[in-house]
Amino acid sequence: MSDAIKWIKDPANRTKLVEEVGKYVNTSVIPEDKRSQTVGLMIDNYNRFFGYTVDRGAIGAWNEYLMENKLIPHAVKAEDVIYAGAPKP
Repeated sequence: MSDAIKWIKDPANRTKLVEEVGKYVNTSVIPEDKRSQTVGLMIDNYNRFFGYTVDRGAIGAWNEYLMENKLIPHAVKAEDVIYAGAPKP
């Protein structure tokens, strides 16, 4: 997984990344000449979320959101969803 994240974040792979992501994102409502640019902006927006660590504190916010929207009946413990050997921030 770390190799994939490094590849995604490497500017040398930008063109190929936009091309690959564009295969899986529905851009049919976007003018054809703006599709690659739009996919690139989407990648830029989400790129900051790709990483090697999981903030265990974020699980609290995740639980709150899911419970408020009645998507889960009770909070989930961080240790139940994060691999014990996962790197810590």
